[in-house]
Amino acid sequence: MFYPKPDSERVLYRHERALDAVLDLGAKPRRFWKVLYPLYCVSIEAEQRPATDFEPIEELLETGIAHAHLRSVEELANFFALDHRLVSNLINRLKAIGHIDLNHEPLTITELGLSSLKDRRSYSRLQTRHVLYFDVLRRQPLQRAHYRLRFYTMDEADEMDEINEANGRESFARILHHYRTWDDQALWRLKEYRDYHAYNLPDEIEIETLKLARAVNAQTDIVYLPTYIVERLPDSKLNLPRLLAFSMIQGDHDPTLETGVNSTDPALAVIFREDEQVDLAAAVAEEMRLRRHQPGEWTFKLQSPRGAELSLTAPRELPTVSERELDTRRPLSLLNIGRYLYIRVRADRYCVWVTCPTPEIRRKAIVERAVEWLNQSQSDRTKQQIDDWLERRSRELEVARPTSDELVAVATRRGRWRVAEMLEVFNE
Repeated sequence: MFYPKPDSERVLYRHERALDAVLDLGAKPRRFWKVLYPLYCVSIEAEQRPATDFEPIEELLETGIAHAHLRSVEELANFFALDHRLVSNLINRLKAIGHIDLNHEPLTITELGLSSLKDRRSYSRLQTRHVLYFDVLRRQPLQRAHYRLRFYTMDEADEMDEINEANGRESFARILHHYRTWDDQALWRLKEYRDYHAYNLPDEIEIETLKLARAVNAQTDIVYLPTYIVERLPDSKLNLPRLLAFSMIQGDHDPTLETGVNSTDPALAVIFREDEQVDLAAAVAEEMRLRRHQPGEWTFKLQSPRGAELSLTAPRELPTVSERELDTRRPLSLLNIGRYLYIRVRADRYCVWVTCPTPEIRRKAIVERAVEWLNQSQSDRTKQQIDDWLERRSRELEVARPTSDELVAVATRRGRWRVAEMLEVFNE
């Protein structure tokens, strides 16, 4: 049975992290989707050519055959003054690993043997099997970094949906793939890549021997990778596609999947189409009512440099731990200032920039967010990382950059002792 990980170890991080990553790319999000991205799970086989140090006596015998024209066990044993039985056993081993031709008399060194002598490394050939993953939409191979991620089978994805539905949580959308068929050319194209090792093929593989271990079934040989797809606001200055992809890959941004989601595949139109009758202002008003904000506490405008914008005149203080866990529709706080809030309208999630008209409150929000960001980091951040983060957020909210002393004071007040100690070290 498949059990989803607890909230602290989600199958995919919270959407705020993906939307923050969009800002870090210099873009501004408009809509986003949480999808299970389909991948072909392809079994391949090929020959590998691992290398080991030569046994001196074996290198000696091969050199005798290749360069001294000693073509029999008897000639080798006599020339090197070695025991006849020992030489016979060594020749049999060298035939077994492919250094001497099995079907040729007199003794003849194979290409593999000659390569070994040239490089002074003993090569052998092994038949090996591997699993490769290919993007279903573009049939492009995934890079090595993806192989550290957790993929989900169809059965696991189905059970995940059932558990989410039973607990009132949103399920991942699925990109339709059943009408797709596998194309063997995808594997043959991989052979032509000069950097094919970047696609998780072993370094010692003989690329020309690469072939399918069995036929690919487009119905069953499918796994899924949880992914956020974010539609950005148009900006001709950016060299980025319209749709951005974020997965559990290191750094979050996933350009490999991004190529697929920006294709013209009709399966994508089902997910990314937009309802022309959307009343975003009404949806925002309803969201603020559910979050217990009075009409005079906020204003909304559909168009701004950052897209749809929600301005809070009086954001609440930080929620308690229990409020965060139990109240998904809690009032907006300082932690929401300078971030995008998502508004659900039917199947779409629209991104709304949250700000405040008061510069002092915006600056205070940066300090609170910085302390939370550092507290949630699994390892200590460098001073340069912290400086860059503060610089970006201050620029986004158009305020002066907070000082380290301000961060230390808030971290101490909040009981974030590790954060306070880390910042104090930088101040020394």
